[in-house]
Amino acid sequence: MKMQQATEKEFDKLYGIIAECSEWLKSKGIDQWDPPYPSYRFRLEIEKGEVYFFSMGNYIVGTVTLLRNKPDYYPPDLWNDDNAWYVCRLAVPRRFSGKDIGTKILHAAETEAGKNGIKYLRLEVVKANGFLADYYEKNGFERAREGKSHGTASIFMEKTV
Repeated sequence: MKMQQATEKEFDKLYGIIAECSEWLKSKGIDQWDPPYPSYRFRLEIEKGEVYFFSMGNYIVGTVTLLRNKPDYYPPDLWNDDNAWYVCRLAVPRRFSGKDIGTKILHAAETEAGKNGIKYLRLEVVKANGFLADYYEKNGFERAREGKSHGTASIFMEKTV
């Protein structure tokens, strides 16, 4: 699996993956990514070099955004250092689900963070999405605290690189 920094050329495909995953979550009654992430913000993150995609052969099999700064919707008193990347919008097209691609993306992000001297990977999960919190714990993330994100009960997690 190859990790590449996204460019404007990949915008439609990558945003399409996020929209597809958003619809799937909604169909499962999971209140996360509903509505989908605003396309203008995703485009800005591509321009800033924070969006990556993963390919196998000719297929894009996933995407992740690695923010260099703490998202503005996190509690202001949480994690006030700058030696972290914030994992957002990890998404795998449904046709590639069950192939451990999400775990491979997390490992690639961790490797890339280490190469860049980053000490932590951090993220937040909607508390009602227990499956996702368990998934990240199985991938080495620890619960740091609970709080509100966008007015929704959330779990904030981190992993030491």
